[in-house]
Amino acid sequence: MLLSYAGRGLAWCDTQIKTNTNTNDKTLIVDQVGRAFKEVHRLGVQHGDAEARNVLYHYDTERGSPMVMVVDFETARFCTKRQKRKRGEETQQKEQKKQKKKGDSDGNDDHDHDYDRIEWETKQVVQIVERLIK
Repeated sequence: MLLSYAGRGLAWCDTQIKTNTNTNDKTLIVDQVGRAFKEVHRLGVQHGDAEARNVLYHYDTERGSPMVMVVDFETARFCTKRQKRKRGEETQQKEQKKQKKKGDSDGNDDHDHDYDRIEWETKQVVQIVERLIK
């Protein structure tokens, strides 16, 4: 397999970005990382190793802007779509308590857990990148 150049790991470019990149481009980098992970998650995939070392950075001189690419999907996994609930939070919590007492499950607990991890993963990687380059 042949791949084109996609840049260097963001974790190894932090000093370069901090010193040579303007505030707008830093914001753009953080936004691109967030959008990339949100898109991966929208497709129902959890990366599983959301770290700055798995984000490649390259300043595209032709476009005049930074570019990022998420890589290393070795530990990624597919997650099923969360069932949308029509009831409010309080009603949902009451039903869950009842089911726990009965020992029943609606089968959605694992799905909700998957999507909680996915949402956490996006927030985590964005925070890591923000701390790294700002």
